[in-house]
Amino acid sequence: MSQTLKILKILYSAFGFRFKYIGILIFRTFIGALMTVTLFLDKIFFPGAAKQKIEKPVFLIGHLRSGTTFLHRFLTENCDELRGFAMWEMVFPSIFMRKIIKPFLPLVKNLSFDGVWDPKIHKTDLFSMETDDIALSMRYFDGLLSWIYFYCWQNFDESHTFEKELVEVAGQEKFAEYLQEIHRKNIWKTGRRMFSKSFAQLFAVDKIEEIYEDPRIMLIIRNPLEAVPSMMSLEKRVQESLNNYSSQPAELQQRFLKNMYRTSLFYYKMFDEIAEKKKNSPNFLLLTHKQLMTDFDNTFERIISFCDLKKDEKLAAALKIQSEKQKTFKTEHIYSLEQFGLTEEQVRRDFAFVFEKYDLD
Repeated sequence: MSQTLKILKILYSAFGFRFKYIGILIFRTFIGALMTVTLFLDKIFFPGAAKQKIEKPVFLIGHLRSGTTFLHRFLTENCDELRGFAMWEMVFPSIFMRKIIKPFLPLVKNLSFDGVWDPKIHKTDLFSMETDDIALSMRYFDGLLSWIYFYCWQNFDESHTFEKELVEVAGQEKFAEYLQEIHRKNIWKTGRRMFSKSFAQLFAVDKIEEIYEDPRIMLIIRNPLEAVPSMMSLEKRVQESLNNYSSQPAELQQRFLKNMYRTSLFYYKMFDEIAEKKKNSPNFLLLTHKQLMTDFDNTFERIISFCDLKKDEKLAAALKIQSEKQKTFKTEHIYSLEQFGLTEEQVRRDFAFVFEKYDLD
């Protein structure tokens, strides 16, 4: 409840009162109570799920729009060893609740989210594999997605205040513990390995190594000249749906874009620090979006070896098909730096620390 009120206060400060805020408060109260009750009922009716052993879990971490969705969906669709979360499974993480809701899922199978996320940028539905950050938003109305959707509308006076609050919001220890809890339920009795894709887990790398045995952590980085405006384009569309972005005063729009850019810059700095710190660890694999696009075959051989996956006929066939697609792939997502008040010179200057170290161009 307190987190919901905090978010509503941010929205009120930015946009004034709206009747839909009452709806948000009611929805969040209902969802919070539903999850608390049904997750508790799991302990009574499915006690074995809490004891599910997690062996060699796979983590995929990177900045938004860095190729994580493609890699996540490709592996979960074509590698039967791995199991991640579909959208509906994060909305209903309780085994008890899933058994109740599952018969009704065909009734909403055609539900589209195209009004929120532009399908040319990010296509999704209730049955698509999605980032674990959505699970955190559903449970706590908090985390990195909440930061991007809501906190970025705030006015931050000083840089250190911005970064301090970002870490406090995105790096909460309870997030890794909650994801461990619901991943246990998700792989219970499936014989599969946990596969987590998350942006905010960058803030929890040490915690991941602490609570999991032999985790396989893939870090992926993309040229910020591509990833940053791509994320801004995606989120601008989301904000158009949520907060009538284009109707807001220019000063407010610029504040939001400035905070988005600062978020990306800080994220890349953290990414670089962690990549440097863990570069000799056998539990970490560093990938670039460029490698996925220009050297698909060799990159996937590295991924398969690192994650200790079996290259069966299904996976081999899918890799062969995708390899051919990569040669002619062209995105429908069109954006530019200028539409967000950025220049190539500025981005190259601000992100010089990654351009100098990684082969991204």
